[in-house]
Amino acid sequence: LNGDTSISGSKTFATGTATVTLNGATTVSGSNTFTTGAGAVPLAGDTAISGSKSFTTGTGVLTLSGPLPVSGANA
Repeated sequence: LNGDTSISGSKTFATGTATVTLNGATTVSGSNTFTTGAGAVPLAGDTAISGSKSFTTGTGVLTLSGPLPVSGANA
């Protein structure tokens, strides 16, 4: 896909089992979600959750390596 690509309405973008690479800014907007299968999802670089949004994990192990600063009202 070269250039701007839009999938509107109740349509789906599906891939096979090969790698899918998203270069540059990637936005999921509205009340939509980004879901993965059972594989690992590495987040390299800074990752931000803005506004009053949450980061939720399942029942598996969550490992946080390195410093974990907490700021704001939750400090």
